This record gives sequence, structure tokens and C-alpha cells, in this order.
Amino acid sequence: MQRLAIFFATIAILPLLISLSAELTSTILQCTVKAVLPTDCRLFNYDIGMILAVAYTAGGQYY
Repeated sequence: MQRLAIFFATIAILPLLISLSAELTSTILQCTVKAVLPTDCRLFNYDIGMILAVAYTAGGQYY
């Protein structure tokens, strides 16, 4: 029963951890994340702006 509680607690905290990691990544790369416009977030020559935008919203829809 305790393992099940730990499992559900981990699942509940994951969206917060994803949002915080997206914030940390954009701060380290010094880029601006926008859901609609092209971004200047490049990591290993790949644009990760849309990935960070989705992570900011924790997978939810944005308008």
C-alpha cells in the first residue's frame, strides 16, 4: 500500500518538475519561450522552443 502511495505521489509531482526543468533550461540557454512565434532556444543545433512551451503548460493546451 505504501508503494502505491509513493507511486501516485510521484505522478502528482511530475508536472511541477517538468515545468521547473523547462524554466531552468530556458534560463540557462538565455532564450525566450513563446508558444506561437519562432524562438531562439537552440540546444545542439536543434530548436527546442516548442518542447519548452509545452513543458511550461505541463502538456495542457495554450492559446
